[in-house]
Amino acid sequence: MVIELVRNNKHYVLKNVPTLGSFAFFPSFPDKILPVQSFDLACSQNGHLPSLAHSVAIRSAFYEDNKKTEKGFDCSNEPQYLSTISIKFLQEGIPHIAFTELDMSTESKDLLQKGYNANSNNKDLFLPLQDSLVSKLLNASRKSKRIVPALDSNPLTLSLDSEYGSHPYNIALFGSQDIAQLNAEYLQQNILPEQEPQEFIYDYTGKDLKSILHGKEESALIRLVTLGGTGFLQYNYDVIVCGVFNGKGKSRSIHTRKK
Repeated sequence: MVIELVRNNKHYVLKNVPTLGSFAFFPSFPDKILPVQSFDLACSQNGHLPSLAHSVAIRSAFYEDNKKTEKGFDCSNEPQYLSTISIKFLQEGIPHIAFTELDMSTESKDLLQKGYNANSNNKDLFLPLQDSLVSKLLNASRKSKRIVPALDSNPLTLSLDSEYGSHPYNIALFGSQDIAQLNAEYLQQNILPEQEPQEFIYDYTGKDLKSILHGKEESALIRLVTLGGTGFLQYNYDVIVCGVFNGKGKSRSIHTRKK
């Protein structure tokens, strides 16, 4: 079934999205802003931040719609800040990576602010595994089967023709095989002619995480996931899984009511 983009006066609607169904969303915020500012603006619209899956679907839909209408992309092809985060931790001594989304709670905003403070001082954000929010986020990852072992080598190189949509790491990252495949199809249409049809995922290896978490075995390293934008397509990496909290990018909010 083809994804349908409906352009209304105050918001947009996507219909027939794999995994997500139909949802409404607001136009992009005009300026590049910090993740914690994105959170505040989404709150002001009584919305919530988009997940990686939402943003992949939105970008793909604008791209296909623009072929017919030439009405533009509403900044969907620029670097996007999201609600999706990666949690890097030791599970029975083995490095793992969990993917999940922040909700619109005060605790989530506090995490974004802590991340900003840490990254602005050239430090990483480590939080205890027993922290109430971290525990809740990891439980959500387990329920949705979005926890995978850390990479054996960095980067993870995946063919867009076959591996990208079906690799266990990407299924955990995007939340479903359908969304991973949707992004693969978008990337295939947007890579440069001289490029190989492949993408790189840069993340910590298991060896890296054992070193990083040495002495911090009861804590997790928290990083943002961001969607790269057109500039990153030149270098065959589109999704950033080790994003920082003190960078600026575009964002929007998802309407709280389904359409």
